Amino acid sequence: MQNLSDLELKNEYERTVATTDQSESLILFGLGATYYFLDNMFVTGSFGLSVFTIEEVGNSRAGGASEAGVGFQVGVGKEWWSGDEWGMGVLGTLTYGSADDKDDIGEMSAYAVGVKFTLTLN
Repeated sequence: MQNLSDLELKNEYERTVATTDQSESLILFGLGATYYFLDNMFVTGSFGLSVFTIEEVGNSRAGGASEAGVGFQVGVGKEWWSGDEWGMGVLGTLTYGSADDKDDIGEMSAYAVGVKFTLTLN
């Protein structure tokens, strides 16, 4: 059995990428809108800039970030009244981001599926 920190991967340009303990993040900053239906079902969407960051765990000086790219998040949810002015609910989301790497290695892209819990003051 081989330790993951000893493995190496090759990207599409045949550059070797070591797989150490790394933290990768997708940051999405944009504008969004949410529409509520009569039964407190809702749809939401955001579109904006996406940036990827990579950091080596335990070493704050190692890592980097991508150029700004495009990204979006869409979701569907349902809320229930839990008081006169409060609603609680659940939301399913799909997030996607794409950006060029600053070192010209290529394009970075990622998607994520998530479940979120909501709390709304009305």
